[in-house]
Amino acid sequence: MDGLIAQRANLILWIPVCLGLGSCLYFALGQEPAYGLTLGGFLLAALLMGGITWIALRADDPNRFYILLLGISLLFWTCAGFTVAQVQARLVYTPMLASESKVAMLEGRILQLETQENGKGWTIVLDHLSIERWAPETVPRKIRLSVRKADQPFNLGDRVQVLAKLHATSPPVTPGAFDFQRFYYFQGIGALGFSLKPPQVVAQGDKDAPQFVLERLRTRIAAEINQVIPAREAGIAVALMTGERAAISEDDWTALRYSGLAHIISISGLHVALVAAPVFFVIRLFLAAIPFLALRWPIKKIAAAGALIACCAYVAIVVPNVPTYRSLLMTGIGLIAIMLDRSPFSLRLVALAAAVVLVCSPDSVWSASFQMSFAAVTALVAVADLMRPYWSSYIRNGGWSRKVIVYIAGAILTTLVASLATNPFSSFHFQQIASYSVIANALSIPLTGLMIMPMLVLSFLLMPFGLASYSLKLMGLGITWMLEVAGWVAALPGAVIHTPAWPQAALILFVLAGLGLILLVGRARWVCVPLTLAGIVIILSAPQ
Repeated sequence: MDGLIAQRANLILWIPVCLGLGSCLYFALGQEPAYGLTLGGFLLAALLMGGITWIALRADDPNRFYILLLGISLLFWTCAGFTVAQVQARLVYTPMLASESKVAMLEGRILQLETQENGKGWTIVLDHLSIERWAPETVPRKIRLSVRKADQPFNLGDRVQVLAKLHATSPPVTPGAFDFQRFYYFQGIGALGFSLKPPQVVAQGDKDAPQFVLERLRTRIAAEINQVIPAREAGIAVALMTGERAAISEDDWTALRYSGLAHIISISGLHVALVAAPVFFVIRLFLAAIPFLALRWPIKKIAAAGALIACCAYVAIVVPNVPTYRSLLMTGIGLIAIMLDRSPFSLRLVALAAAVVLVCSPDSVWSASFQMSFAAVTALVAVADLMRPYWSSYIRNGGWSRKVIVYIAGAILTTLVASLATNPFSSFHFQQIASYSVIANALSIPLTGLMIMPMLVLSFLLMPFGLASYSLKLMGLGITWMLEVAGWVAALPGAVIHTPAWPQAALILFVLAGLGLILLVGRARWVCVPLTLAGIVIILSAPQ
């Protein structure tokens, strides 16, 4: 009993774990449960939790009800995750193509437009669809097409007619592998395909339509980047500034994956933080240089507010995904904490971000990006809390040399911790582990933080005035160096370790071990040892 009571301070951190468990239970079912049964279970759990809480508060010794209340609370949040997942699955419903279709003439509005590698064509997403000889109730909400180059230009919002071959989204290639069907379903995309002829514009779109403002802005940014930076570096720059990654060559993708630098291209917490940092320090430095303002205004809080605005604008421009939303939530709450004179680094901050993501996008619990991003940031915050007293005491009585040592050691430790936290997920989802990711990240992260991302922020500021060519060129130079590091590390002997496919049970045990190590208090943390050993045994004994 005393051991359970000792965990009280960290109980709130288990809320997103229960939400994720409920979502996993829903998606693991073989058929759709009745909505009435789901809602009834959720309401019953809510009534039980409310009733037990009321009784415990009125009792002379509330600890008598502690175990019961703990169990009911875990049940309530699990039911909440299950219910949210089912409701979200219904809200995004779209008919899904079950098999390959015959060649069909279809018509739709261009919702998204992305240039493919080497300008071979475009990848477009169409909505407001009508398909020849298809009943309206069988037409998906959206489809995704690869289209060839066309003599007639087309733009976002244009209604086009195209002769295309459609096929169903792919199921998992093996049990437990990535499910493209679920991924596209929650994006509202019910079919994929390719055009047999270039699309023909049948109606011009409204260039000033609000829903296409950001897409058009991304298109203009990408066009300016491609005019200034060579094609190879431009693909990376476009990915960092707009979130569109189709123009990155397969060779560069391979080098980035093998060197452990692929996360630099996926807009995540690193990028949002690296956008916030220069904006925060530049604003604060500017205000501190004016004594009248520095002595009368809370310049630190003003700088935090400016950095928050910059982060929101950056995330709005790039194509958002789960790590982007998570990082904006965490960075935003951290900056708000600075404005409220609170610590911006906390596991509760991570838990809040995870809970919001799981409520808004419950299907993301199955994605590698969600799992790896939260595994990395949770481990980093936990290690930072552990090491902060030692770093603070070491710096307090030292000069610049000690600060430089702490910065370098911190960069290496951060990379090591993030790599250890994400390696199980990398092995499970991709069957590979980057052996030298610590070396690659130690060489590339300072380059990204001191050159690439500051030039990205400066380019955003200068583009409206047509003055971004020099900052873009410097950014392209930094990208060139980063790609050289990636290529060098990827070419080292044993740069990537290929692992066999794991059973899901092993990953679940590793996740529980990691959660136990970080979220439990005291001797209860030792539960991670048998869980880890059990996961290893399952991997070694699983038939291939």
